[in-house]
Amino acid sequence: CDQHGELPRDVVRCGAAGGITDHRDCRSCCARPARVRRMAGMAVVIFSSLALAIGAVFYAAIGVRALVRPRGLLIGFGIVADTPDAANEVRAVYGGLTLAFAGMFAAALVSPSPMSGGLVLAVAVASFGMAGGRLVSWLIDRAIGRLPLVFLSLELVVSVLLSIPLLRSSG
Repeated sequence: CDQHGELPRDVVRCGAAGGITDHRDCRSCCARPARVRRMAGMAVVIFSSLALAIGAVFYAAIGVRALVRPRGLLIGFGIVADTPDAANEVRAVYGGLTLAFAGMFAAALVSPSPMSGGLVLAVAVASFGMAGGRLVSWLIDRAIGRLPLVFLSLELVVSVLLSIPLLRSSG
């Protein structure tokens, strides 16, 4: 369609012109108005921001809880962190690591950078990995408690929500 000269402002130019005599005959992206593209782009931005906010809240809640009350965090899993070393481990992994995840999401929301997508993808993959570990455990043990099932669900939701905008923007 680029060969057809001046097109209306709301028509997107593309290189799919082969043999087309009128831009209205083009069935590729030329027929899509620019306002539709802008609306789709805005939807991706809103969805991405929502996914980051949900992920940040999810991981921040776990992190703060782990730092403040490490001995009680894992009771629902049948684990009691009743020694200083156990509390240290809970604060490090469930506190520090999850707060780092939340911080990366907050940074990506406030000040997106070229690195943001990679950081978000890393956390999405880590969340998916945690869910995968829970699934393997469920298969091996042939049982899963209510709290591990809740976390499995949340980890899957967070990983999918974080991945969709990244996959959408790369394709």
